Amino acid sequence: HSLGGGLALITGAQTHTLAIAISAPSAVMGRSAVTPEISLEDIKQRSYSVIPERDIIPHLGGEHMNSAGIKCRAGANDFFACHYAYRSLCELMYTCGNVKRPVYCECVSMGYPEPTLIDGSGTSLEFSCEVI
Repeated sequence: HSLGGGLALITGAQTHTLAIAISAPSAVMGRSAVTPEISLEDIKQRSYSVIPERDIIPHLGGEHMNSAGIKCRAGANDFFACHYAYRSLCELMYTCGNVKRPVYCECVSMGYPEPTLIDGSGTSLEFSCEVI
């Protein structure tokens, strides 16, 4: 995430390892600052960025070679909320699904809908979040 994600993208391209980052600056500008220099082809083949709308950090360092945009459901005046990693994870869980894994308690507090029970246990999300 963020600067660490940008470093992961650069390291992935350098070591020929796939790297995925959330809200990271692009590896394109930083590719010439490392030795050995990273080719655009290595970045294109090995880096993938998840970019929340209205997050300014991913726009630093040039255009991402491979990326997917996700929504940011934070208020329009909440400048840094779209850079928050938990919010991005919540968006991915609600958009892509969570394969029966528990949803983060923080997701509901950020305005995401409470998930419906599918396991028949009768345990509410409210109770589960209080236990944690």
